[in-house]
Amino acid sequence: DNPWAQVHLINHPPLGSMANCLPIMVNFDESMDDNLRSYVPNVYAKAPTIMGTIDNSFFMYGLAFVATQDVKNEELFYDYRLKPTSLPQWYHACHDEL
Repeated sequence: DNPWAQVHLINHPPLGSMANCLPIMVNFDESMDDNLRSYVPNVYAKAPTIMGTIDNSFFMYGLAFVATQDVKNEELFYDYRLKPTSLPQWYHACHDEL
């Protein structure tokens, strides 16, 4: 278990609530200390091929979530922004509420 790999615990906001975090891209590059690489919470399901990437300076691409407001002892919510085809019953488009 990796304590940094917790994004799967961020839910879509319930009706009447708003998202309180946003995603940002994180590129783990070759300058990262080798001792820290084991903490990168990503693994390739299938290793990239030689043709799989143009920029070889990154050894892994990632995604992080940043709070958009001060949070303390509260759940993080992220607007999933699902496409409007075959939506699950629990889903609602909260970004239209802004």
